[in-house]
Amino acid sequence: MKRGNDVLRGVAAAAMLAFAGCGTRAVSIETALKTQSGVTSIVKHGNDIWAACEYHWLVRAGADGSAAEDLAAGSEMDAKDARRRIRWIASAGNDLLLATDGGVVRFSPEKRRILKTWTAKDGLGDNVVRWVGEGPGGMWAGTIRGASRLDPSTGKWRNYGQIHGLPGRHVYRMLYAEGVLWASCIGAGMARFQEAQDRWVPAPPENGLGSKFIYSMSSGDDGIWLGTAAGVNLYLSRENKWDPAVCTETFTDYCVYALTRRGDTLWFGTGFGLFMRNLSNREQKVYTSADGLSGNDVSSMLLDDDVLWVGTGKGLNRIRFRPD
Repeated sequence: MKRGNDVLRGVAAAAMLAFAGCGTRAVSIETALKTQSGVTSIVKHGNDIWAACEYHWLVRAGADGSAAEDLAAGSEMDAKDARRRIRWIASAGNDLLLATDGGVVRFSPEKRRILKTWTAKDGLGDNVVRWVGEGPGGMWAGTIRGASRLDPSTGKWRNYGQIHGLPGRHVYRMLYAEGVLWASCIGAGMARFQEAQDRWVPAPPENGLGSKFIYSMSSGDDGIWLGTAAGVNLYLSRENKWDPAVCTETFTDYCVYALTRRGDTLWFGTGFGLFMRNLSNREQKVYTSADGLSGNDVSSMLLDDDVLWVGTGKGLNRIRFRPD
């Protein structure tokens, strides 16, 4: 394995950026890793941060951004292997689960090798997988032909489509929060899984959902935050309705590809930078490559205590919050 190579090198200098409110006086933005292709997903596994890179595979960094490692170098896959294009990454026990264009992959970080791959030949809904992770009753995968659940007792996949209540065919993102599994379907909105009925129930798009193209989902104390093709929405999951305040107030008209909430601050990423929104006083600021981001096209995000990891088309960034 190559460590600290030219593709993945840390940047020592940090850009200090002032911002009043949200309990934060300033943040520092560092480019932790430069990558050969865009960062599609980020996860913390043990003490390390793992990032999935479109068209490239995996990179690993310490939580402090040290010891960069490029796992494409020396991997068992060639450049034509569809599994190299990772759409989502999740931690599962000692292993990582990868949603790829070549199926669901279980990867061992310790052994640095693929343990198993599930494809349509194994019963998976489709080889092109957009999301993978834990959910009710085992492991779930969102594919371009519906949602799939792996029964741990039988090792077989059960597939769910529109006849099972999904509002659309192409499952782009899923979210398991407070015991409920949610799924977004491209061009069709989102739905929640009713485990007792073994069916999906669509959330009504009227009076709240700005666009039926949902690219990101994040849970908060107030509900499910959504990044769509028309900005940001909030679904009050306990009340099963949309937040009228968020619906009527436009945070941005851009597509939102990633978002997360930290206290009174909502962070969301677009193709034109990283936005920071104070939900209390409505102040908003945008950070771009001019402020230290590796790129303006923000594609992924992970909040880890007092560090926000942000993936762009050119690398992985670490944002540290400075207290008052």
